Amino acid sequence: MPLDLLDRQARIIDPKMGRLTILVAGAGMVGSWAALARVRAGAAVHVWDDDEVETHNVGVQAYDGRHVGMPKIDALSSLAGDPEIIGHVGRFPDPNLDSYEDMQPAENTVVVCAVDSMAGRREIAEWSRDNRVGLFIETGVQAELVVVKTAISAEDYERYLTTLPTDDQVEEPQCGLKGTAYAGMCLAAQIVPLVNGWCKGDTLPPIRMFHTGHWMNVEVSQQKR
Repeated sequence: MPLDLLDRQARIIDPKMGRLTILVAGAGMVGSWAALARVRAGAAVHVWDDDEVETHNVGVQAYDGRHVGMPKIDALSSLAGDPEIIGHVGRFPDPNLDSYEDMQPAENTVVVCAVDSMAGRREIAEWSRDNRVGLFIETGVQAELVVVKTAISAEDYERYLTTLPTDDQVEEPQCGLKGTAYAGMCLAAQIVPLVNGWCKGDTLPPIRMFHTGHWMNVEVSQQKR
């Protein structure tokens, strides 16, 4: 994204954001919204998914009825327009990609893990650790409860991997029953400032959890006229 498109956000979005490459694994309820949010924040975004848009995806993910039957990465690319999202049919890490280093140096790479299976999350986390990516982010949604986990150091990865359950230890709900479109949007909106804070050198929490249905009560005093 040309920097002049974000000149009015210069005091909000760190300049490093424009030098990042974001690798998003999964283009579903979280990945689709996260990719659209990230590409608007000035980073190069690559997305991997091997599914097509199905009817039950509409209303939960970023797609609408026009996209049913299309590969998700094609539908997502059409929604992004310019700046573009670069889609890859397949799973991440991608054995067909010769070199991730051609995209960006590891320290300027962010991996967003938005896949359902625990085995897939483990594989992606281990790949991110072994390739020393700058920031690993794992996302999760259960109804209106959303979770973001991060890893940067070897200690972070050790903590994450040792607490990650297996697929046999978690109950897998049907697609569309585990969350809502606004939960995915909410989570995507959290990922962007998280990455922006990392660019600024902020210390990131290893886990961040919040409920999309809760509001903070704010008392507003009435001014005397």
